[in-house]
Amino acid sequence: EKICFCDPLETYSDLKFPKVRHLTLTSYDGHLSCDNFPCEWSALESLTVEGTNSFDDFLRFMDRWDPFDAHSWNCDKLQSIAFINCWFDALYDDDWKSSYQSMCKLILPLQPNSLQVLKFGSSIFERTEEDDLDEYYGEWNRKFAELDRVKTSLAGLKGFVYCDAYRDRVHNGRRRTDQFYNLSKLILSNLDSFAHMQSIHVHSPCLLQQLYTSNGNNFALKQVREICVSLSAELLPEPMAASRFKQNIKTICNAINKCCLVIQVESAKNSLSQFATLCLELLRNRRSSMKLFQIVLIIYDWELPDGDAEGCTAKQKNVFDFGNRLISGFKDALVAYNECAKRPLLFKLHIKMMHQASNPDCRDSNWDLRSSFDQMLRDLMLSYLLAF
Repeated sequence: EKICFCDPLETYSDLKFPKVRHLTLTSYDGHLSCDNFPCEWSALESLTVEGTNSFDDFLRFMDRWDPFDAHSWNCDKLQSIAFINCWFDALYDDDWKSSYQSMCKLILPLQPNSLQVLKFGSSIFERTEEDDLDEYYGEWNRKFAELDRVKTSLAGLKGFVYCDAYRDRVHNGRRRTDQFYNLSKLILSNLDSFAHMQSIHVHSPCLLQQLYTSNGNNFALKQVREICVSLSAELLPEPMAASRFKQNIKTICNAINKCCLVIQVESAKNSLSQFATLCLELLRNRRSSMKLFQIVLIIYDWELPDGDAEGCTAKQKNVFDFGNRLISGFKDALVAYNECAKRPLLFKLHIKMMHQASNPDCRDSNWDLRSSFDQMLRDLMLSYLLAF
């Protein structure tokens, strides 16, 4: 029922999979060679495309196996579509008119359809907007900006995921022509148009602001039961903005059952203090229906100078201080908020450290800190168990 194909795809030319429900296409070199790829996918329910940066290859795949041809796929059954680490550049000729249309119809299908989950993970779909190509691609480009078409096509959407593909400012200017980004912005700005939405994952500072600043979203967010968002220091530029931001996040999280906050750790001292306060306020909310609260602290080292063990250590110390703030908050909750003990809550804390080097300099410089970490984690576990 589930299968993953890795490039090259011609290897599987003699096979047919009429009962496969979940298909993943993975490329290790950015290309999908699919000239002889099997085409019988009548039971397909989910499609994931991962790691390709050749738009021509994917359009060739769409051209050969049109999802709207009853003899290849049954698009009415397709429930989930995901693009992970894909980069589709703009086209510069009219050779792909029909397959480009199929690509757009895959993401914005006509009714009736069964599409419930849409994921754009670090992926870009650049709009083709050359004047002399507008007659070939312009009509479908404009559909990505038409709210009526989007809310009709995605009327059954229950889960939406967007992870920013723009890691640096060099590529920020490309947002304007990125179909994935602009479609995500339209969805998150008009949640009241998607009555079945239950799960939202947003890992983009720009789109997170769209989520809580759009007027119609306050009521729509009450139906959402699961949310995961990424937070960073750039969202808290000054005290007034920080106060508004925390209030907005609390509004978003008020009615949900599952909440995950992904926080990027900075090296500046006390950079996590406001986020620790936010987490405790969410946990202490007496009207909360939250059953799972997860915090993911991420430490990157690739923005630090090579060999900067002190910068990495500073980030680890901030995580240590963050944990101690939570411990103190749990103890206060035990004394002042006895109703917390009556409320079941699954609490998770993940600490992820990602280094570019296989043997970073900070490995041999933090033995004392590691011992303190062990004790902090034990105290954190105990204080949590006593409070909830």
